[in-house]
Amino acid sequence: MRRLALLCALLLLAAPNAALAWGREGHAVVAQIARGYLTPKAAAAVDALLAADTDALTNPDLGARASWADAWRKDHRETTEWHFVDIELEHPDLTGACFGFPASATPASNGRP
Repeated sequence: MRRLALLCALLLLAAPNAALAWGREGHAVVAQIARGYLTPKAAAAVDALLAADTDALTNPDLGARASWADAWRKDHRETTEWHFVDIELEHPDLTGACFGFPASATPASNGRP
């Protein structure tokens, strides 16, 4: 009986769980790690860019803005494919990866350029 209970417990532990992948906390952790690699000048420039974008969807700090696309996507399902960009290392093509949308200095919260 004990062996059966132990076997059932092991099977339950080995069962796959939902991978909540990143979420807000995961995005914030990665953003803060990345921030640690910035020079003070680059960090100040990032802070200035974030402060200039007055969108209230997330707080204007790097950790919170790391999950901005997730928050925006909830009410704007048409932007699902814009969530991230896969760029091939061997043949980088930002315009192609962004479905032909050119890079812009306008904050994403201002809408499509």
